[in-house]
Amino acid sequence: MSPLVVVEARTPPLRVPNYRTSGTYPQVSGGHVGPKAVNAALRDALLNAQRRYAAFVRREYMSSMPELFRRGYRYSGTYRTSPKLSLISASTVVVSALIPVRELLPGGTGGATWLSVTVQVPSGAPVGIRGLFSQPAGGLRALASAVRRKVLATNSCIRASNRGPGRAINARGFAPTARNYRYFALTAEGFVVGFPIDQVGGSSCSSVETSVPYAVVRPYLNNLGQRLVAGVRRPRH
Repeated sequence: MSPLVVVEARTPPLRVPNYRTSGTYPQVSGGHVGPKAVNAALRDALLNAQRRYAAFVRREYMSSMPELFRRGYRYSGTYRTSPKLSLISASTVVVSALIPVRELLPGGTGGATWLSVTVQVPSGAPVGIRGLFSQPAGGLRALASAVRRKVLATNSCIRASNRGPGRAINARGFAPTARNYRYFALTAEGFVVGFPIDQVGGSSCSSVETSVPYAVVRPYLNNLGQRLVAGVRRPRH
């Protein structure tokens, strides 16, 4: 196995009126591996995330607040992707990325969330978090416990939000469910998890990311999970 080169492709426009789209998303090359299926899977993950967000905006806001989406409205919406090389791994076994995303309504604030994609190489077959574990419930419990301890120990804003009235709400955001931990990546630094704004703390804390060692989840990994973790490599750039 060997590392792959990560290059940046421009993020396609969000199909919602009065939105500005910017940023990039990862594509890979090298390693004597035909990257076509992998790159298609990476692009599909982005397009699917855009479609979900666009459907949400149309359903929740376009009929009730149509003025926000008319040409000439003084504020534009924002859809921006900002990949970080430290949150990406790429090898001839696995490509995995956790990408910061900003989704803002016209005139809105906040909107910090994530795009997560992990695919097998060379097939491009996607892998969700449950697909890594032979015992998903046990794996998620171990991951959630380690992540919560790490975040509360290292993030003073989240720690303060988890006191008083907001404690129960924020605790639910750390609960060991596949949905709560759907934003993840397998990186050279360890198992990285991202939480959108408001999931585990107040809005002022924005989105949150943290990493824990693979040793935390290793006892629960299935054969695929073990193979992918062993195949993680820092990408070339």
